[in-house]
Amino acid sequence: MPERVARSIFRGVSASLGLLRGVSASERWLGAALLAAALALTVFLQRIQLELRREEAAKWWVSNGRDLVNVLSLAALYGSVWMLGFSGPCALLLAATLLLLLNLLEAFLLQRPSLPAQALSLGLALALCAPLVAMPERVSWALNEIASQLIRASG
Repeated sequence: MPERVARSIFRGVSASLGLLRGVSASERWLGAALLAAALALTVFLQRIQLELRREEAAKWWVSNGRDLVNVLSLAALYGSVWMLGFSGPCALLLAATLLLLLNLLEAFLLQRPSLPAQALSLGLALALCAPLVAMPERVSWALNEIASQLIRASG
């Protein structure tokens, strides 16, 4: 039964997440600068989001604040990845993945107060994003290949 449902959902779905859009070198540099700024903002906002989690039991509105922080982070990451030339679906997948990884990293670092958490988090975030800037064609190809394999496996 689950196989039939998966086949019906994915029937006719393209396995492509889209190709890189043609962007100039100056647009790519702008995208890289925006990505660095979005990462810094996201690291800062994730720290706020995790601090709000501690307050969640005491105040009803805190969970909505955490959701808003995550939406702002996702939008900043999405826009900057899109500016690098990634298609909309690729940019959304990459931004959501980065946000999830940064959230997990911040939660891990908050448990170790002796570490310089924000500097370490930003440094690791920049390292995670280096392939997006240095070799976007390979990242785009890899994402499309993974999507293709997932679609083939489901049908």
